[in-house]
Amino acid sequence: MDSPASTNWQVGTNAVLQGYEHSKSDALIRDGIRRMKATGADVALIDPQFAPKVIAKPEIEDMVDLISSAAKQENVEVFHRFALMQHWHEIDGMPFEVFLSSDGLHMNDLQLFRQSPHGRGRRCGDAASAERQWPGESTGANSINKSSTQLWST
Repeated sequence: MDSPASTNWQVGTNAVLQGYEHSKSDALIRDGIRRMKATGADVALIDPQFAPKVIAKPEIEDMVDLISSAAKQENVEVFHRFALMQHWHEIDGMPFEVFLSSDGLHMNDLQLFRQSPHGRGRRCGDAASAERQWPGESTGANSINKSSTQLWST
């Protein structure tokens, strides 16, 4: 069986929701990174989603920091989903219902599409031909202010 060329690991949310232990989570994340890297795959971590059920847990900030720290020490990238979604909600004023499914936890298809390479390409194509208004934004608005939100880090 072939090894994957890259692996994107969504990590941290379940640990926070189910009773987070810092040292146990730290060890599991680092072990997971090492195992994936041992296959030869490029590894990227995706930190937890910014959602009511998650941000209600006081441990979430520590988990986000732990993921960033582990990624830096293990030399892998992190997609800062928590910061992106927090920006959408707190800076752009986007209600949770616009980017979360009805369970109040998982991202809906619209936001997953917008984050995908296909969705970003479509937005660029739309901008070149005609203005496209996405649900939850006003005409001409860009839901990601790149100057204030760094989405990837190593």
